This record gives sequence, C-alpha cells and structure tokens, in this order.
Amino acid sequence: MQKRLLTSLLLIPLFLTGCFSGEESASTTIAPPGMKIYESSEFSIQFPQDWQIVEGNDFTSTTPSSAQVGFVNNIINEKFTANLNVTIRKASKDLTSSDLAKSNNAKTKANLVELSIQSTIESDNGITTNFQGKKAPSSPIIIFSRLDRVSNGNAYSTTAAHLPEEDESVVNALNEMLDSFSLK
Repeated sequence: MQKRLLTSLLLIPLFLTGCFSGEESASTTIAPPGMKIYESSEFSIQFPQDWQIVEGNDFTSTTPSSAQVGFVNNIINEKFTANLNVTIRKASKDLTSSDLAKSNNAKTKANLVELSIQSTIESDNGITTNFQGKKAPSSPIIIFSRLDRVSNGNAYSTTAAHLPEEDESVVNALNEMLDSFSLK
C-alpha cells in the first residue's frame, strides 16, 4: 500500500515529459557523501542515498511509458512528496533541446492550472525550465524544475518537483540531482 502511495505521489511530474530501463550499478565516478549514483545505459545521475528508487514494475499502470526512473524523498508528506523523474522518448530527426522544452511547456500548460513559468535557462547540459502550478484548483502549488535535452535521437526530460515550503536541504538535493544528470 505504501509503495502504491509513493508511486502515486510521483505521478504529478511524470505526466509532464517523455523510457528506458536502468539500474543502479557500481560506477567509476565517486558520489559525494550522502549520495549514490544511478546509472543506465543512457545516463547517470546522483541521488540521496536514503531516497527510494522507483522504476519498471514499480510504476503504476497510469505512469507514462516514457518513464525511466523516479527518485522519491524518504520523508513522506501528506500533500506531496518531493521527487525527481527521468523520462526518455524517441526524438524526431530535427528536434532540438529548445524545441523539446517548448513542446513540454505546451503540455505543461495543458495539464496544470495556475501555471507560472519562472525562468528558462540554456546551458551545455540542455534547457532548464523552472515553473510552478497545480494539477487541479484544489491541489497544492508544486514547484518544478525540468531539464530538457535532445541527444543521439532521444529526448530526455528530468523533472524535479517539491512543495514551496519544502525543507531547504531537500530542495538543494533536487538541484544537485538535476545538475548531476549526464548522458553517456
């Protein structure tokens, strides 16, 4: 039951973006204290060692097929539990990271109410969009940061989500996770 609850909490950011199978494995990169490294054949990302990994059969039937992996805070909040997810889908030949970010922003606009895009930042690692919104008018406001990148025929979207009143250490961990996302 608790696993279904955790998985359900992960769904809000999952509907926003674009799957593969990955696994946590030994890495030549050493994780900072308190962190572990998750690696798949496509990417690697650091995550807090006490967070839960959700992937494959752990996802519910309502999770998009593009969902690769999710990381869920070990401290459960009744309103919303902080999490980060990685999605991968095939990209059209001409799709750029900027196009992917614009497409995901349009999907976000259709799926969230009270949407407010705070910033869009382009870097070598992709396009990061910071925004907030609600799934429904009675839902809490959720703050999102999404990194979009197109490479080798795939569209990668890594989305972090948390409540505005989230503990600063959790917000910092989410930012570190986004910053650590790298393609192989």
